[in-house]
Amino acid sequence: MIGSGLRSFLGVTVLSLLTAVAQAGTTGRISGRVLDPAKQPLPGANVAIPAARTGAVTDNDGHFSVLNVPSGEYEVRVSLIGYQTVLTQAVVVSADNTTTLDVTLKPTPLPMAEVVVTAQRSVVDVNQTSQLATVSRKDLNSLPVQELQDVVNLQAGVVEGHFRGGRLGEVQYQVDGVTVNNPYDNTSSLKLDRSLLEEVQVISGTFDAEYGQAMSGVVNAVLRSGGEKLQWDAETFAGGYYYGEGGGRISYSSIQGLQTVPAHRVVPFDFRPADLQNYQLTVSGPTGLPKTNFLVTGRYYHFDDWVRGTRRFVSTDTSDFENKIFTGSGDGATVPLGFSREWSGVAKLTNHTFHNKDLGYQAIWNYLHGRRTDNAFRLIPDAVSQRHTFSIVHGLDFTHTIGKSSFTTSTSDRTTSSTATWPSTTCMTRATTRRAPSRVTPTTSSAPTSRASTSPASRKRPTPWWRRAPTKTRSTASTTSRSAPSTSSPCSNSDIPAIWSSPTSRARRNRCWCATRTSRRPIPR
Repeated sequence: MIGSGLRSFLGVTVLSLLTAVAQAGTTGRISGRVLDPAKQPLPGANVAIPAARTGAVTDNDGHFSVLNVPSGEYEVRVSLIGYQTVLTQAVVVSADNTTTLDVTLKPTPLPMAEVVVTAQRSVVDVNQTSQLATVSRKDLNSLPVQELQDVVNLQAGVVEGHFRGGRLGEVQYQVDGVTVNNPYDNTSSLKLDRSLLEEVQVISGTFDAEYGQAMSGVVNAVLRSGGEKLQWDAETFAGGYYYGEGGGRISYSSIQGLQTVPAHRVVPFDFRPADLQNYQLTVSGPTGLPKTNFLVTGRYYHFDDWVRGTRRFVSTDTSDFENKIFTGSGDGATVPLGFSREWSGVAKLTNHTFHNKDLGYQAIWNYLHGRRTDNAFRLIPDAVSQRHTFSIVHGLDFTHTIGKSSFTTSTSDRTTSSTATWPSTTCMTRATTRRAPSRVTPTTSSAPTSRASTSPASRKRPTPWWRRAPTKTRSTASTTSRSAPSTSSPCSNSDIPAIWSSPTSRARRNRCWCATRTSRRPIPR
């Protein structure tokens, strides 16, 4: 029994390892035909893609096919002994698509300079069956965008992340074929800077079955890879909001008729050139190990909202609202009501040591610390809850090119995403004055006392939990005294206010409400 169970377990394990999981592609294919001027096929011609370190050889009919070519723009070199070498530039390869390239070689008896031909992308793709928008790296450099979500919002049918009126959780986001959706609400858990993107595909309709958990659309992002040469690039910018002071007069209709009032802004203008800051650095190149390249990038984003608040109160201040006595211990500093601090980075390693085998590892992480803008807390800005989000996606991928027409890709990834909100507690104290009920001494009369004849002060009612004193001090006398709470001590969520009462004095009751504002619950682990 044990042996058969072990064999079944091993069989299931091997079967699970061999089973391929459908995922979004990150590579394409270049195919075509090599002919002579008489339109006759040229067998044995060499087709090379130097940047991708791959190529093919034409068959007897002059056909060739180069598989597993990463998305990007390449130069294709076609050569054959006795013919002039042809170099075709700007050949664009898109993920899950085939780029057709037909080349004509001219015979030459002597070595001659190569002919450079610039390829142009077709206006209409006859192989496209879905509503697909492809944005290349060249287009990204000329667009007014800063991150992946900005690229998506520029496409037709997309408004603030909503695809054709769908919900935010109905879009599947994939980076290098790996899903990066947050399991809590199925939204994207990562923010990618445009400097990392090699190509972005936005599918807004009739997408294939290989994309799971997608109802409105699919976003497939292909990241850059390290090259053979050491390169680095950096980007930084800063700025602030600018708006006028208003002026003139505005008119509006009311029950009294047309009213005209002076126009002015509630928030005065104050230009702050450091409210927006962005810093990004990318380094790529060889690692020093054989056929191993790397890419490392880091980004910091700083944002302060233009709406400001004054810290007149802090969360532990107490006030008497009935008597309109407000006590604030704030420092009076002017701070932004809303802010955001974002750190992100990518680390990627690629190895080509083994023939027809590629091994890679990449890690993408984000950390976000922010607070939303709420004008109701303009005098106590620290009472608004702050959000902390940490996300990381990392994994290994292995690609094996089996032959001219097939290859396999295995990917093992892990996604970790956590969102936590640190609530801020606002404590408010209200003071009310009541006459304490007089203590009634029980009589020794044997006559029964009816309920109607009992005075309201003598009736014994259960004490609510919020009026119960946490500690009691009893003396040797017949009367019981309770310690009075300190109104100046800060309250907390665990404090239960006490009652100070005396038969001959007025009772003063203090209540403390601790209101906690929480915008989102933490993701269950």
